[in-house]
Amino acid sequence: MVTECAAILAVTLCIMVVLVRSGNGDYAASALPVLIVPAVHLVVGTIVSKLQLSFGTMPHQMLIAFSDVTALAVACLCVFALSAKVKSPRNRKVYLFLCSGYNVILTCALISQTMAPLVERFLELHE
Repeated sequence: MVTECAAILAVTLCIMVVLVRSGNGDYAASALPVLIVPAVHLVVGTIVSKLQLSFGTMPHQMLIAFSDVTALAVACLCVFALSAKVKSPRNRKVYLFLCSGYNVILTCALISQTMAPLVERFLELHE
């Protein structure tokens, strides 16, 4: 999912640049938590895959999945911190729901694609 993460980062960064250039820097800053999960997956996935890192007997896919979950936690903390700037309680709830929901769904998709080879190997061994 390297290509997908790179595309998400590129499109989101383009949107943020447009927002900053149009004088809406606050809106661009509120989009920052959306970048955390794909950026961490891209960086950690590339480093771990290229170096074939593992932690004991844990395969590198598990390290990538763990970093995705950690990135989700950091992104959600950032969403909650940035939601304090939103004045309207209704808009704050919408911002929290949409940004957190997006990050959770993206993390689930990334983990499922990352762990698929391990699941296949496990099923082959236990047939």
